[in-house]
Amino acid sequence: IYPNPTNGVFKVQSQVNLEIQGVYSLTGESIEFKVSHLSNSLQEVSIDGKEGVFFILFRTSDRNYMKKLMVLE
Repeated sequence: IYPNPTNGVFKVQSQVNLEIQGVYSLTGESIEFKVSHLSNSLQEVSIDGKEGVFFILFRTSDRNYMKKLMVLE
């Protein structure tokens, strides 16, 4: 995930097939997000109008991952 911290738009790059399952606030609230596939290994994600710390849930064919993201406006 980069950049981190971000202004709400960030990129996710991976060598494996990766699907973003959700974005969650510190309180567990599900946050709306938009994904643009820039290439097979690069996605651009946008979280509009939110500021704070979020957790991004990813899924590959065999595992789930969670990464922390800080959004500053």
